Amino acid sequence: SGIAVGERVGDLPYVGLAPAAGLAFVQLGDGVPGIDDEDLAWSTSVCDGVAWIGGLAAARGEPAVVNMSLGTHEGPHDGSSLANRCLDNLAGPGLVLVAAAGNEGSGGEDPDGEWTHLHAQATATEEGVELDFWPNTDEGKIPVVFWTNDDVDLEVWIGAWDGADLAWSPEGYSAATIYEEFELSPSGVPVGAVTAIGSELASGARGLRFDVYDDDEDSYETQLTWVFAVSGNGRFDAFLDTTSTSGFYDKDEPGITIDDRMSIGYPADGPEVLAAAAWVTRSGWTASNGVSWDSEDIVDDIAYFSSMGPGRRPELTGLLPDAAAPGEWVASALNSNAGPDDVDPDDILVGGMGDPDGFVMEQGTSMASPALAGAVALMLEADRTLDADGVRGLLERSSAADSLTGSLPNEVWGRGKVQVFPALAELAGDDDDAADDDDAAPPGACSGCSGGGG
Repeated sequence: SGIAVGERVGDLPYVGLAPAAGLAFVQLGDGVPGIDDEDLAWSTSVCDGVAWIGGLAAARGEPAVVNMSLGTHEGPHDGSSLANRCLDNLAGPGLVLVAAAGNEGSGGEDPDGEWTHLHAQATATEEGVELDFWPNTDEGKIPVVFWTNDDVDLEVWIGAWDGADLAWSPEGYSAATIYEEFELSPSGVPVGAVTAIGSELASGARGLRFDVYDDDEDSYETQLTWVFAVSGNGRFDAFLDTTSTSGFYDKDEPGITIDDRMSIGYPADGPEVLAAAAWVTRSGWTASNGVSWDSEDIVDDIAYFSSMGPGRRPELTGLLPDAAAPGEWVASALNSNAGPDDVDPDDILVGGMGDPDGFVMEQGTSMASPALAGAVALMLEADRTLDADGVRGLLERSSAADSLTGSLPNEVWGRGKVQVFPALAELAGDDDDAADDDDAAPPGACSGCSGGGG
């Protein structure tokens, strides 16, 4: 909220992108009546929240931009899921949706220091291919999804190896699987449960999802070696969210690509949603407790964690991400209810825990998303009829390129670094004057971004 619309406090330099904008927020609930599947309930709540804000804006006769600093990798990564279509149907002139691209652009690391990656791509044959992965079940379960198109049939087995015995699932599963639940028992020790569920979408996307659970909460599942055996007749993409350090291991085998591309999931992969990547705004600061902090990150470079494109089917998603905004590190309001378990005291710039006027440093595309949303709010103030494509056109013409972005557009920076002033100048019809204005923001700057320039 502070990054998007925060007002200045005293003489502190921290201010949001659109401080004169109004603010409405929706707290997503714990579930939806009649829907037992928590993931389905979550995507339903997201859609309901956007619908509520859209209805509020319409009732007030005002345009609105919706920020979604949230995401999941359980969808088809091509913008064609029912959840994507719900958001597409709500968005339009005067209601623009923005979402965090995600923080999976650099993979994760398992407890042994071995690197894990979000994305696996291979071509299944009758002989089959194998993928090794690590599921961090500390939060109860970890989902893994396989996606193909309608011209590909897959059959997938899942196995767990304890160093002496490799236990396989009772059968292979496919997109036609309705729901199966089972345990694996390497050396006779049960682990899981594991569930498998398939899906076939109207877009032709075919999916298969596995959830690995730690029902007895003993973390034994994380001590095993896990493997998928995939057979069939065509290319597939598999996704395993690395936010919790879960992921696929790269065995450097011919025909199998393990990387962190295609790491932008729902809702940012939707055709009517703007996906915000993140760039570095600071490489160090001194906290209010006197601790100085420095990093090796290059100011104005892409954030190491920023998720990247393309979409699994670029012809459906369009360019991913859409553009980059400040996201590492960004100063904004410190929640007065925050405690030591929520915020590192070394990250607090002003005040302390419980200080209503405190400011804290944070990083993530969850920070870049409201920065882009604030920029869109300023654009909507100038032209309330803008929709997602209209904003994309402005971003195409006004975003900055430099030696760090390379040639634009691309699958890391999208259309480039968001620049508010030239976009607003174009909307005002004086873009030629703005280009010659000595007071215009320099390339690479985002004047007004929470936390100052950069």
